[in-house]
Amino acid sequence: MEELTADVVVAGGGVGGLMATVAAAEAGSRVVLLAGSPGASHQISSINAAFGVSAEDTAERLFDDMFRAGQYVNNPAMTARIAETVGDELLRLGALGVPFVRDGAGFARRRAAGSSWTRAVFTQNMVGDDISEMLLALLHDRFADTVTVVAEGWLVDLRVADGAVTGVTAYGRRAAEWIAISASAVVVATGGGGQLFAKSTNQPGSRGNGYVMAAEAGAALMDLEFISFEPFVLQNPEAARGRSVPTTLMSEGARLLNARGEEFLGGGPMPNKDVVSRAMVREVREGRGTPSGAVIYDLSPVSEESLARYPKVGRSIIATGAPLLEVMPAQHYFMGGIRTTDDGATSVPGLFAVGEAAAGSHGAHRIAGSGGSEVVALGPVVGRAAHKWATTNRPWASTESWALPELLSFKPDELERAWTDRVRSTLDFSCGILRSAGDLEEATHQVSELRNEIRRAGRSRSAVARATLLASGIVSSALLRTESRGDHYRVDFPVRDDYNWLGNLVATLPAGGTEFEHEFVAR
Repeated sequence: MEELTADVVVAGGGVGGLMATVAAAEAGSRVVLLAGSPGASHQISSINAAFGVSAEDTAERLFDDMFRAGQYVNNPAMTARIAETVGDELLRLGALGVPFVRDGAGFARRRAAGSSWTRAVFTQNMVGDDISEMLLALLHDRFADTVTVVAEGWLVDLRVADGAVTGVTAYGRRAAEWIAISASAVVVATGGGGQLFAKSTNQPGSRGNGYVMAAEAGAALMDLEFISFEPFVLQNPEAARGRSVPTTLMSEGARLLNARGEEFLGGGPMPNKDVVSRAMVREVREGRGTPSGAVIYDLSPVSEESLARYPKVGRSIIATGAPLLEVMPAQHYFMGGIRTTDDGATSVPGLFAVGEAAAGSHGAHRIAGSGGSEVVALGPVVGRAAHKWATTNRPWASTESWALPELLSFKPDELERAWTDRVRSTLDFSCGILRSAGDLEEATHQVSELRNEIRRAGRSRSAVARATLLASGIVSSALLRTESRGDHYRVDFPVRDDYNWLGNLVATLPAGGTEFEHEFVAR
């Protein structure tokens, strides 16, 4: 096993992790970046920001959009920090070479779903990919002596002693070797848990392991019931199935139609994605969907000039043979995650989190374009906070044996794959766009049976055991919240209940425990 020592370990190679790494390195920390998981950064097509060029283009207006969409259970300090700093960070990224599309002297802007104004900046391709590429080059060019990048490095376990983080166990796929890293601070930027659902826009590595590792280390989780769905995901043809199509095209003329050719969203700006997703499901359930069980995203009104700014959309049109795309929602983003302060600190000293791994920024719903805002704005904040912690808490040198967790396999066998499929089917039917007590109670029973089966097989330290534990937390949180709020829609409790539920469900894993315990914290 290779052994390394650093001031800060950053787990996650997406925009949030890269921004945190650069900030910590600029502040003077030695950093090890485990870049195996980019989270959902490859899905970032635009980023909401405030630059102050008009009365609508202010941090206060951006905050209002995010807080209103989050149904007022966001952490307001986190949301405010994003709104206040994202513009400056994007200007800095533009100066460093990120090729944002320009409109004269400033950035060109789009209007994303849920925004009250045209706020979102973008690049010619996917802005998340362009930012990541530039930041990796910056680390290579300027910080090669102080930043070690493990290109296919994955966080496997957090090391804790006397209640504080002391390092991590990681796995380097490229060299097929285990790595023990002693460090004073660890930033979890591992993304969400989309692959716990059968239909997701997220890549295979997004299984929520970062959440469970943090809980095992003693950190609290929050808002596990709030899971968003991307409305416009291709259903046909099969070769193109699963590709997502940006919602921003709605502001450029695209229409959403049922199989009869009728628009069903109504006029005006496109509403939040949760509203759109429920409307799409309703059309199909009431018999107005296509034969494949989808609705139509009609791009024919969009000008060729506008479509040219969406190269991936052009490829989707070619794949389908027409600008009439059959779409339905798929799981997209976890608003919940590790509970942190507005600088990313958790309840475990030395442990930080950022991006989709962290809860609080978005509350019950994330408006389109604000996932990128979060990682661009808070990545540097968290990186500097981790550096500050490391300067007063020097790296702890391990004297214990760093046991290899062999059961946390990167090559699951047939049994583990079958268990994973059961987790996915359980969450699909119980924790999708429409939820009910009956489905959630049945899911509770199914998850409990599966967890007992995994224990009896001696696989309690497997990746699928962690996934099943997280699934139990999601299901129990959704069952407890007897109201509808944002992306959590209960058909048996269809009304938002601010009197009883204006706040957050916090889940903790007691020391030595195997079940989450919940506490409601009022806002």
